[in-house]
Amino acid sequence: MKRVGEQMIYDTLGEMVQPGHTALLIIDMQNDFAAKDGFFDKKGISIRMMEKAIPRQRELLIAARSSGVFVVYTENTVYMNPDGVILESPAHLAFYEKCGYLPDLEKGEFFTIDGQWGEKTVDALAPRKGEYVIHKHRPSGFVGTNMDMILRARGIETVVVTGCVTQGCVETTVRDAGNHDYYVVIPSDAVASQNEQLHDAALLVMAARWAVTSSDEIVKLWKQPE
Repeated sequence: MKRVGEQMIYDTLGEMVQPGHTALLIIDMQNDFAAKDGFFDKKGISIRMMEKAIPRQRELLIAARSSGVFVVYTENTVYMNPDGVILESPAHLAFYEKCGYLPDLEKGEFFTIDGQWGEKTVDALAPRKGEYVIHKHRPSGFVGTNMDMILRARGIETVVVTGCVTQGCVETTVRDAGNHDYYVVIPSDAVASQNEQLHDAALLVMAARWAVTSSDEIVKLWKQPE
């Protein structure tokens, strides 16, 4: 640690990700985004990077569970009323269109619908009983959710952010975590996008503000005795 003014701050990765004050966030690694026959896959949106990231995310998850790191999942969730009408605002539909994956509402398409297979986290990363799953409705895991309350109740100071997509829900959650005064660490091989250029650009931008490292470096630290 080092002193900055009147404060002592963590200035090494090991200090930041010490298990007693760290949470692993798994952002939106859901069937519709990351699994074969999910919404992205059926629409021809590449899931190659998501599939490649899953083993890295699983290694982090196993190490987190064994070392006592707090695990929190987010699942993007869309609600449908009893008449089958998707409850989304015009602005958010325009956002999806800009992202390049607006569903065909005339065909009754949508993704991550509450309670359906596509909303669930992929099997390889499935949450255990007792692990927190936060259903979110906007890109950030903090907007309209109890994320901050859950983390603070556990004394969390650092979040290790994994998931998809890098330039979307991952980066938005990273920024809000920073704005809520958490240390943020991003394992570059455990986040993924449908677009490699946007993935690289987002990592470059985030690395100018937060710690970007590899999943191996974090796993090694979590396996070390305290």
